[in-house]
Amino acid sequence: MEKTYHIGNMDCLHCAHELEEGVRRLEGVSAVRVDFNTSKMTLTGDVLFEKLQSRVEALGKTIHPENDGEALIVPSYRAGVWGFWDYLNERTETRLALIGGGLILLAIVLSVVFGGSGMMDGLYVIATLIALYPIAKSGWNALFINRQFSINFLMTVAAIGAMIIGEYLEAATVVFLFAIGEALEGFVTGKAREGLRGLIDMKPAHAIQYSADGEEISVPVEALRIGDVIVIKPSEKIPMDGVVLAGESAVNQAPITGESVPVYKMAGATVYAGCINGDGLLRVEVTHLAKDNTLNRVIQLVEEAQSAKSPTQRVIDNFAQWYTPAVMVLAGLVALIPILILGQSSEVWVYRALTMLVIACPCALVISTPVSIISAVTAAARNGVLVKGGAFIEVLGQIDVIAFDKTGTLTQGKPVTTRYQSLAPHDEIEACAECDDVLALAEAVERYSAHPLAQAVVSAAE
Repeated sequence: MEKTYHIGNMDCLHCAHELEEGVRRLEGVSAVRVDFNTSKMTLTGDVLFEKLQSRVEALGKTIHPENDGEALIVPSYRAGVWGFWDYLNERTETRLALIGGGLILLAIVLSVVFGGSGMMDGLYVIATLIALYPIAKSGWNALFINRQFSINFLMTVAAIGAMIIGEYLEAATVVFLFAIGEALEGFVTGKAREGLRGLIDMKPAHAIQYSADGEEISVPVEALRIGDVIVIKPSEKIPMDGVVLAGESAVNQAPITGESVPVYKMAGATVYAGCINGDGLLRVEVTHLAKDNTLNRVIQLVEEAQSAKSPTQRVIDNFAQWYTPAVMVLAGLVALIPILILGQSSEVWVYRALTMLVIACPCALVISTPVSIISAVTAAARNGVLVKGGAFIEVLGQIDVIAFDKTGTLTQGKPVTTRYQSLAPHDEIEACAECDDVLALAEAVERYSAHPLAQAVVSAAE
């Protein structure tokens, strides 16, 4: 049995690999795939959700079952710094890091006012332990469960080592910056995923159902079934795929089909979810369930496109799996060889090895390509272009010439009046002084129409 779950708190691609390996070791799991780009985990097997949730949370992530037909969960934050602050407040580890940062700032201020003392070192140690707790817990669980060195374990070793050699301020600062850096990476990734919100927001949550006794009631779109009749009022979004039973209207299909001009619909015509009705009332028979309608299929295609890895991303994925253990081994050699073989100062070389652990974290490397792919795919989707994966994004970057053959692709998709001419005989126009301005007369007729061609005439007259 295959199930899909939404995963939270994944800051980088390494987090996805770590979670995938941890869940795979659970009894009853036949196969598991964690997709960092869409924050989804697809699991095949028979395992209790409570057991699965315990394993996921032990690795520092959150998990929510996906409802039938539900699209990607995309959090929405305020713009700029306030949005990042909202994101920080959602995460326990970053709240602890902020507490640690406050203690560091307090210790620095006290040291400036009163001079250095053991009390300052105590504040640095407390700040380190508070901010380090969720990092160390996740790193230890990853080592215990997956038998692998994780980035969090690497940072824990560096921080504890720094405290052992007496570099308390450095330990506290490094842990604080690491936690905030991880949060910033997660926030950036979330903002990149937020490009899908434009598609998700196109989905009306409710529809007006026309019942057998002639009543109109508002119902959730998920409650509609094939054969139900819905009413779509002027200027409303079409909530479901269907066939027009009665009414006539020009429908803006640009969000779905890319048509540059609204398409006239009458009885027997097909309408698509996510399109915008014009100035007519339509009565529509539902032909697809909410999870199968056109807009949901577009969203699913975009999610699949995000999860399709580019060649560069696959290379970085393979590299990242070996990178962290290699850094641990290399740092150990940096610490031991000069001390044991060359007789150098242990304090100096241990400090340098710890510094190497800190600066060698691969987070920025492994997150760079996925975020770029997510941003490119969703930006294209917002503009009506579906690119089916990172491999094609990379190919697009190598193209020098593109040939377009569809009307409207290179235009604004908005009709304008470029020329006008009267078809009346010249002598009839001269006989009527009020008839000498053809455009003014046309504007008077079209002024109250919502049709795009009418609006083109009105705009030209104005």
